[in-house]
Amino acid sequence: MRFAHLLKKLFSFSSLKGRLLLGLSFTLLLLIALVLGMAWQVGKTMVQETNMSHLRYEATLLADEVTQQIDMRIEALERLSKMIGPTDDASWISHQLRQNDSLMAWFEGIVVANRDGRIIADWPAIVGRVGLETAEFEYFRMLRGIRRPYVSEPFVGRASGMPMVLVGCRVSPSKAISMALLGAFLAWILVGYLAV
Repeated sequence: MRFAHLLKKLFSFSSLKGRLLLGLSFTLLLLIALVLGMAWQVGKTMVQETNMSHLRYEATLLADEVTQQIDMRIEALERLSKMIGPTDDASWISHQLRQNDSLMAWFEGIVVANRDGRIIADWPAIVGRVGLETAEFEYFRMLRGIRRPYVSEPFVGRASGMPMVLVGCRVSPSKAISMALLGAFLAWILVGYLAV
């Protein structure tokens, strides 16, 4: 009872002591709220910066992995190109494509086009793909122009109807040899998840 009376007297707003104590309490609460608000804002900024740094790191890792996977596929195509050699015999080319069936673990399909852009061999064989003209497509023009391996923009295959990307390399720079393009298709859905 004495304690309640003491508290009532202490927090009485009619006295100077009570008003000073009330002002000090409000100032202290305001200061605590300000410090907590600033700490929350600084913490939020730090978490955002950390997340962005982590996302940049993951994006770099993904880009490096995709680059490495594409480079391995290009190297495999270049080895196949050397195995096929400078020939324009479509049956020999088809035989070599079938012999290298293990490349189907990395690709959806492999095509060989002559220097005019007509597909002369493919594996696995899809009805209607041999004989298709590719000269008007950007990947054929790019491979003919830049003379180094190229990864195309996504497109829908005319024979398969699947969205895909072409990984291609030139087979022979010689004008006497009709074979000019060795390309392999990756399903567009799988491009982000390249498997070894």
